[in-house]
Amino acid sequence: MNKPGTTPLATSNCEVFLREVITRITSIFGRLMSLAELRDLKNGTYSYAAASHICTPDTMDRVLRQQHVDTFESWLSLSLEEQTADLSAYVLEHVRKHGDSLQHWRQQISYLALVPSTALIPEVELFRSDLELVLNIVC
Repeated sequence: MNKPGTTPLATSNCEVFLREVITRITSIFGRLMSLAELRDLKNGTYSYAAASHICTPDTMDRVLRQQHVDTFESWLSLSLEEQTADLSAYVLEHVRKHGDSLQHWRQQISYLALVPSTALIPEVELFRSDLELVLNIVC
């Protein structure tokens, strides 16, 4: 349902814009990191300042929340080999851009911050165990 004062076209433009921004990130893990960073851990809402001109806060929250869930599920559906390749690509890009060492980057990761609030306990455990294994391989 649209917020008063918004039109289906405006909502659609917001969705398209946000999806395009997210899909520009080449690795699934990179998308997961980016989406997690857009969530306010205090109140659980998602926002992206660059989209505020085209999106209402409610639409932005809904679209980014769903993108986070979809991306999380995509990561879980990868084999360990695919997760390793995806994380390797992300880490190399991140380290190159930010100049961090692999150990410094690994210490900064908060597993639970990457998990959508709607994830089930078995999904969280699978994510944690897969990520720990893949991190040991990559880092």
